[in-house]
Amino acid sequence: MKDFSFIPGMIEPAEQSMLQLTCSEIDLNPSDIFIEYGSFFGRSSNCIIEGIINNKTYSKNNLFLVYDSFKCNAVGAFANYVYQFAAFGKVENLIEKDGNLINFRKIFNHFISSNIHIEVKECDLQEIQPIPHPIAFMHIDSPKFYSDFRYILINHFPNLKIGAIIIFQDFFYHWSATLIAVVELLIQKKFIEVNGTAASSLKTMVLKKFSEHDIEEINDIMASIDINKTIEQSILRFSSQQNIIDRIHNFLPRLMLASLQYYYEKGNILEANRHWDNYLKNYPQVEQSVINDFKELKSFSFSVRSLYELDHNL
Repeated sequence: MKDFSFIPGMIEPAEQSMLQLTCSEIDLNPSDIFIEYGSFFGRSSNCIIEGIINNKTYSKNNLFLVYDSFKCNAVGAFANYVYQFAAFGKVENLIEKDGNLINFRKIFNHFISSNIHIEVKECDLQEIQPIPHPIAFMHIDSPKFYSDFRYILINHFPNLKIGAIIIFQDFFYHWSATLIAVVELLIQKKFIEVNGTAASSLKTMVLKKFSEHDIEEINDIMASIDINKTIEQSILRFSSQQNIIDRIHNFLPRLMLASLQYYYEKGNILEANRHWDNYLKNYPQVEQSVINDFKELKSFSFSVRSLYELDHNL
């Protein structure tokens, strides 16, 4: 596998390999397309492109669609990451600033080099539109809240082929409570099945087509579902499938931390403390990475919603 670690980004080598291998193995028809949401500087995008190039069924008609706003509020939390990663890649000069807005599209352009058919959509998720092509692959590295993910669900999930691959980046992530819940719901409803994991990424395969009625039903369920109970069901699922989880002692506890975070954010402190105490009781030798994630949750008072809204208040 080709190493794209020279491009600043947050996906690990295991995730890079998963993207390249997966995209090289998908059986494509000429009209099939690939989609990525949240490309950042292009590390994951290049992995997808490398996989497509090595796919024996690829044709010049197979489009790769990339969605990212490529911007954030200059005084928000995400801006710090943009500047830090740009400094690592020595591309700070490509960041454009306009008042309270910073734009890093030129950094993405700098690192992307491809002979395949690629289209870049510089927009927010709220602005994406339905597309007239069957989707063979999705890499979702953008939303951490269902309220954002639903735009992808409504506009693009009806075009997913049976057998299409969806990789949810940051599924095993302590800020992904509602995303974990909706993915668990899709598994329970047998729309998708789990195919493997790499670091925080979950690889799934589509088992049946999504109708507009299905999308409406999923959206209605998510409006009233018990998020914490659904996360607990996800924890039980993956606890029984430990052989598929990459570095299980690092990543499986993040589902518990996501539930903990959601309890705190909703003001249910007693239940949050009970879950943390129960975890410490059952796993007295806690991985340092789990402790670090807990400290991060605590440092943001168990909610990043206000910071997230500031990042996107453009």
